Amino acid sequence: MSIDKNFAILAVVIASIILLIYTIFFTPLFIRFNGEEDEDDIEDWNEYPYEIPDTDIRFPDEEGRYPKEAEYIDGDTWISLGMRLDLEDPDLQEVWLVFLYHDTYKDVFLSTPEETRTRRIREGEKTLPEGKMNMTFHNDDPSLPDDKLIADEENAFQYDFKSFFQIDGKNYEIDLDIEAEKPPVTMTDYDGEVDLGENYYRIHSLTHCPINGSFTIDGETHETDGISWIENQRGKSFSYPEMQWDWFALWGGRDNEFKGIDVANLDGQQKQYGMYVHPDGGIDTIDDLNIEVTSLEEEFGYSWELTSDQYPISLNITADEDKIIYGDFGVGLGVANGELMGQILDDVQVYLELTQYHQ
Repeated sequence: MSIDKNFAILAVVIASIILLIYTIFFTPLFIRFNGEEDEDDIEDWNEYPYEIPDTDIRFPDEEGRYPKEAEYIDGDTWISLGMRLDLEDPDLQEVWLVFLYHDTYKDVFLSTPEETRTRRIREGEKTLPEGKMNMTFHNDDPSLPDDKLIADEENAFQYDFKSFFQIDGKNYEIDLDIEAEKPPVTMTDYDGEVDLGENYYRIHSLTHCPINGSFTIDGETHETDGISWIENQRGKSFSYPEMQWDWFALWGGRDNEFKGIDVANLDGQQKQYGMYVHPDGGIDTIDDLNIEVTSLEEEFGYSWELTSDQYPISLNITADEDKIIYGDFGVGLGVANGELMGQILDDVQVYLELTQYHQ
């Protein structure tokens, strides 16, 4: 009886030691892979100030342009807004819009069930102050008001966005409320920065931002809701052809938000990486992402295989020939199939931005 009792006590002790070792060494790995953050790190993320965990990116200091004392002041700043508008109109239903604001121009990508168009608009200078991301852009048609992205003074990471543009004789207007649902994210393994020799950029994104408002075409207004992604990118010499890239973004759903980038400079330096955002806002930087071009169209990539040894990623991405436009850049929509972080994707829409294919 005594032997059985001692054996039972020994078994409990051994089991406790094994459990302790597992907790210390394996739980952090499990938490990181599943994108979970320490509750103390994210409980106040929607209040200023906020610093992205494991980086030195601090808000609102870097929500707009870099502070003047930063080493990046000689570079450029871009603001990109991607959105999927869900309309009740049976003829439109789903509209994809992407705006890219540079210092002296804005690019507009528009895709509806009936048409896919782009337009570059140049006029004046985009104003983007330090701190909160309040942006104004002057349209080239004086009859159109200025575009504005205005941060809510009382609520962090909430914005009013208005944009006006013309494509092929049609007038469009967007008037939206945008509210971030997850903490800002960046490539934490790189401290938010990608370096290729003298070329470098830093980036942060507000992901899965619900939107509400209106979409007007030639005076006909449609109420809309949907989802968006806001990106603030800043750096030096990040322009084509000095830098070349294939850029993939899945942001149409809460559970499969992912960005994959293949970027290179003229010296042959190259980086391929991915950024996966979990439903709770946790982030994984996929620093071993392999992106292989499997077919070309007009010297641009047309299909790709994305894989990782470290993470369960095995994707085929193919451009949609009816929803992509080739010019100075390739821009449009495609579809993703395969596995992404344990999920099986079946024709999930992907936003694509491409330069001409580079070895």
